[in-house]
Amino acid sequence: MNISSALINKIIVEQDMETWGALESHYLPTEYQPIFRAVETHFSTFKSLPTFDDLKLSLRDQSIKEKIFAIETLDVDTSIKEELKKIVEFNSNAEKISEKFWPGQVTLLLPIRKEISEKIESNGKLAVRVPGNECILSVLKQCKLIIGTSANISGEKSILNSDEFKIKLPKVDTLVDGGKIVSKGESTIIDFNNGELKIIREGSVSKEEIEKIL
Repeated sequence: MNISSALINKIIVEQDMETWGALESHYLPTEYQPIFRAVETHFSTFKSLPTFDDLKLSLRDQSIKEKIFAIETLDVDTSIKEELKKIVEFNSNAEKISEKFWPGQVTLLLPIRKEISEKIESNGKLAVRVPGNECILSVLKQCKLIIGTSANISGEKSILNSDEFKIKLPKVDTLVDGGKIVSKGESTIIDFNNGELKIIREGSVSKEEIEKIL
């Protein structure tokens, strides 16, 4: 949970007029500016703060809608991370990266906790991520963790909609259709060797962006 997300969550959930009145747009990173403008527009029009549903209805950009949903479900993000900590170990850099980029496009390869390592068939590490997709976060709100792999054939491009999925993977028993995925590219996969950052796959979050917060 980063400070900007926590601040916006507080303003909307608590309808906190005092905090909103003290907030200025330049206090927030660039990716939060469309949300700030949407809140500002709603406040100017209705003389009240919007709900999260108001914001999602007023914005058309799917990536911004997913950002709003991620802010709305910060408690889910926190509970997921607490569940993950029962399985894997977060070092200080992993903590910083997850705070900044979760929910989002970063996957962390983390060591499995010793007390359960014998219960999981692996090389001693597990790839974990909290995605920024509204449909998946809704599922995670109910079940906390999902164990699985990517829904695509190895070596091929990611599947972005249910029609394509039914053609390429017709033998799947159940399909949860959350609509067409607005892809931001693949997730960046990060490993740590003796505490040192190692990029396994550079995806939509660059190495420079990650190193900047460490």
